[in-house]
Amino acid sequence: MNKNSFSKIFILIICLVFIVGGFLGWRYRFLPKEENIIPEEEKVITYPENSVKLATIGEGFNLEEGENSILFSPDRNKVAYIAKKESKWFMVVNNQASEAYDNILLGFHFSPDSKKLAYAAKKEGKWFVVVNGQRGNNYDEITAPITFSPDSKRLVYGVKKEGKQFIVIDGEEGKSYDSLWWDPTFSPDSKQLAYGAQKEGKRFVVINGKEGKAYDNIWGIIFSSDSKKIAYAAVDREKGVTVVENGKEGKYYKDIQSITFSPDSKQLAYVAQKKEQTWEPSWSPAEWTVVINGEEGKIYDFITAQTGIVKNEKLVFSSDSKQLAYIAGNAEKESMIHGIKEFFIVLNGQEGKIYKKILSPKPTLVESPIFSPDGKQLVFSASNEYETPDGSLESKQFIVINGKEEEINYTINPAWNFGFVSGGPDFIFSLDSKRMAYILEKEYEAGVFIVVDNWESRIYDGVSQPIFSSDGKSIIYGAKIGNELWAIVDKIED
Repeated sequence: MNKNSFSKIFILIICLVFIVGGFLGWRYRFLPKEENIIPEEEKVITYPENSVKLATIGEGFNLEEGENSILFSPDRNKVAYIAKKESKWFMVVNNQASEAYDNILLGFHFSPDSKKLAYAAKKEGKWFVVVNGQRGNNYDEITAPITFSPDSKRLVYGVKKEGKQFIVIDGEEGKSYDSLWWDPTFSPDSKQLAYGAQKEGKRFVVINGKEGKAYDNIWGIIFSSDSKKIAYAAVDREKGVTVVENGKEGKYYKDIQSITFSPDSKQLAYVAQKKEQTWEPSWSPAEWTVVINGEEGKIYDFITAQTGIVKNEKLVFSSDSKQLAYIAGNAEKESMIHGIKEFFIVLNGQEGKIYKKILSPKPTLVESPIFSPDGKQLVFSASNEYETPDGSLESKQFIVINGKEEEINYTINPAWNFGFVSGGPDFIFSLDSKRMAYILEKEYEAGVFIVVDNWESRIYDGVSQPIFSSDGKSIIYGAKIGNELWAIVDKIED
């Protein structure tokens, strides 16, 4: 091959490289950039394979009593708790105690990936947030909860300094306001942050640092699952209450509660009050309805959250967004005086059986119904009163699955009673929806246990919310056994 032929072939190869490279570059420019992609290994939570003791409450340490003082990480490989020794407070993680503080706030959090722990502590008259042992700046108060973003990369909380309040996001201080009115909320994709603030007597939502329209009040900030929509309730004293979706106001009502997007982000639902309850000159009930994409449903005397006694105050969509369930009821004057007593579940507009109470662990609350992941099962707990042969009334408790009742003799989900951080649903399904778990209290302060189908765990002093393994064959949860804190892995037989 002569020199000229070699030069021509070399030039041809170079041209092909540029053509192919340009084509590939054109194709891949449509893919997300690397910094927006969560690596696969970060998406997978690794749970313990076998039961393991994580911590022993040390001699001289007193566990902080009360709800929300013990927290297991999402992967159940860590446990954190607040302990007191003499006059000082400590945050203890897997037997490792922090430095001594003058106080520690309840409301500490692990990040969703379990790699970070954040809490608020006080020392020498100043409050600060500690993340994995690293102390932040000093403030007069911590005024809004510590919140991690869904991807675990961002952290926000509210503070007060020199009479003004502002958020601290990723260590940077935000704009000062007279007060922070609604807790900071991240969008599901972690890219947006919204919160409520007050200035000169007016309240508004701040989205990514931009202030929205001012109202007399705002509440209920929520993002859609695709992070493209944001909604909240807003009050105009002259007009009433409306839902603002992406800056657009809807119809005004007397009151609005339980703002909810469907999982596919295509439906916006909320509970609206059309008429207030009146007592004079004669009693008449309030009128409440569920509004879905602006369309009003059937009128009830009360619906879910507006009773003020609902634990998970929300309308509940199935995962495919095709079904909607909520608690409703119709009341008489006597029941309104002595407290609302009769409830039923409304599923896709159809009313279910009437119960005296839709139960939850705390007697002043009721629990919203829960769909299984595949949307084929709807479960809730309930009670009813029955007349006995001697004429007295006997109360029976049930777990109700797709209308079928199963009587129980214990209190459901008493985790709050033993110091564990709860807040999750009363019923937990496996990913394939074939199994369901829940916590029962044997007798008051006599121990708790977990039930999966016909299987029961041993009795513990307290347990955290259980989690199913991906194959549904094991259940993982935190447990307190005397002064020991364990991550328990139980194999469930078929």
